[in-house]
Amino acid sequence: MVEGVNASWGAASGEGQQGEATHAGLKALISGPDVCKVVARDLEPSGMAGTVTALIVDDHQLFRGGLKLLLQDMAGVGQVFEVGSLDEAHEAIASGLAPDLVTFDLNMPGLSGLEGLSALQDALPGARFVVVSASEAREDILGALGAGAHGYVPKSLPAAEVADAISQVLAGRLYAPRALQRAVSETPKPAVAESMAPLHGYAFTNRQRNVVDLLLTGASTRKIAGRLGLAEGTVKIHLAAIYRLLGVNSRAEVIARLK
Repeated sequence: MVEGVNASWGAASGEGQQGEATHAGLKALISGPDVCKVVARDLEPSGMAGTVTALIVDDHQLFRGGLKLLLQDMAGVGQVFEVGSLDEAHEAIASGLAPDLVTFDLNMPGLSGLEGLSALQDALPGARFVVVSASEAREDILGALGAGAHGYVPKSLPAAEVADAISQVLAGRLYAPRALQRAVSETPKPAVAESMAPLHGYAFTNRQRNVVDLLLTGASTRKIAGRLGLAEGTVKIHLAAIYRLLGVNSRAEVIARLK
């Protein structure tokens, strides 16, 4: 059984050997014989008031149903939407859904690893993201946190601990499991923060700009995915973020706006 710990946006207390890290999602890795904490990046308190809305992105229907009940009954989430793929997530976002919390399984069909997480973050900049995964591999945990996830919750955790993890994230903290205490002597490699690539005054990320440049040539979603080495679902999420940034609803409108 894997237990979890959390860290506030200040500094974590307790003894342990500290390792410096410059992940976008990490400032330091603190480890000890009994506890492993991740010190949060410069997070602000969530400030969420009233009903919290969540989106579950997971291809296992039974798990989605169980997590939905847990979020509502144990974590105080008011409204929960669930989708089984990145394509369905794209459709929900395109329809105007803007959840406060997104739980996300990295290992889904049609998903290009952390690119899918990055695409969702671009499309939903105000949301908090929790990766809920069967993997307890240290590299997966650090990879997700380094990519900007606010929490990483192994599916093996008891329901009460999952609810606590979600509550900590909604309160403005990072959450990482004790699995991080494995191989604590390794220091995570620095992650390069996503830089911006503006066009006509619009602040696109580099990846969004890659998609826009290909879209302006008339490339289809499939062709864009092939050229960039992404899953089609990931490209669709990037397109949803681009549409929202430009205030448009179609590829034709993007071309008209930017050419």
